[in-house]
Amino acid sequence: MSFLELSSPAIYKTLIIAVATACEWGWEEHNGSCYRLQSSTSTWTIHNFECVYEGGALASIKGEEENEFIRRLARGRNAYIGGASFGYNWEWADHSSFYGYSNWADQADSYPPRGRPCISINSYGQWEAHCCANPPRAAICVRRW
Repeated sequence: MSFLELSSPAIYKTLIIAVATACEWGWEEHNGSCYRLQSSTSTWTIHNFECVYEGGALASIKGEEENEFIRRLARGRNAYIGGASFGYNWEWADHSSFYGYSNWADQADSYPPRGRPCISINSYGQWEAHCCANPPRAAICVRRW
């Protein structure tokens, strides 16, 4: 194989796409984004800081396929995702639009009695609102490309 063959535009474009969508060790690729389970249990806020430090955010979920992928990635654990309430509006940690797809468990979108509410995904893939500080649980980070 010659140098000219390796530097052809088609191969170069293929290599750029492969590098751009490759996830680092410990992250899993899904539809062009990288996801990681933070298996240590902590608060929503600490998990969010850790995700931002790693170049991502707690996961925002935009559709049923992504919801199912995240449910499987959580491996049967209840895990924080990026939804939280600021005032009386639900928002995603990555500042993307919250409205559109949702998968609330029955009555789960109601606010907890105390503390700021954050969202976790349960082992069935349904969303539940909890106080951001309690209980500690795992979380799902995402890096979007």
